[in-house]
Amino acid sequence: MKPSWLDPEVDLTERCYTMRQRTRCTWCIVGNKIGISREWARKLAKRHAEKNKLPWPVPQLTKGFLYYQSKCDGSTRAQITYDFDEPYRKVFCTAYRWAKRNQMEWPP
Repeated sequence: MKPSWLDPEVDLTERCYTMRQRTRCTWCIVGNKIGISREWARKLAKRHAEKNKLPWPVPQLTKGFLYYQSKCDGSTRAQITYDFDEPYRKVFCTAYRWAKRNQMEWPP
């Protein structure tokens, strides 16, 4: 199972990129949550994108897609609830609707 992107053992560059992508927070909030400045958060995320050939700037994704992707990544119910700070029922329903709307497999 893949570790949570909030896990301190995950590479800092990946944490910055993924947090911005999954939470849709400002760089200031990303930096504060991780304990670095907003400028460093942005620089580290950009470095991660370039190294892994990911889109830059970080694309803004819908909550439904993010919840669905977390399930596909193998995240547990507890991890998803913690990562997104949302009740699991809301996450489940949003992911389900997104999957049906986009003709994706359910359950993932």
